[in-house]
Amino acid sequence: MKLLKLLFIFTFLLCENAYSQSLKPLQNWVAENANSITNTGESLYFSSRCSAVNLYVSVISQNDAKFSKEVNDLYHFYSDLHIAIAKDQLKISNQQALKNFLENVKNIESLYAKDGQMNYARTGMYVTGYIMDDFRVCNRLKDRLIKR
Repeated sequence: MKLLKLLFIFTFLLCENAYSQSLKPLQNWVAENANSITNTGESLYFSSRCSAVNLYVSVISQNDAKFSKEVNDLYHFYSDLHIAIAKDQLKISNQQALKNFLENVKNIESLYAKDGQMNYARTGMYVTGYIMDDFRVCNRLKDRLIKR
């Protein structure tokens, strides 16, 4: 009986880890970093996350050309923002800022893709849970950033 209990607990923990998300939901991250979101590091992280989630959504929605283009435009908005902040605040070249940006986005987008595959296996949809929430957060905040 003890072995059965241990096996059940181990299986539960294994399943829980198998469906865990790779990234903290952006809404939680923004709430935790509200006082420092204007710092260079946080701004760069936020713009990388928003670029990555929009890139991911753009890639998986290529069957809908209009929507994919809109999302791709959001990707470019956040990539331009990231590069501008990096050049201005870190005093680096455009080439170095672009290189850093592409590396960061590639790493983050691969986490979204991994979690999207797990979402699809469970629900039949790639963009659910925190990925959908991140997508919404980035798109709401874009409007606020433009108004400034």
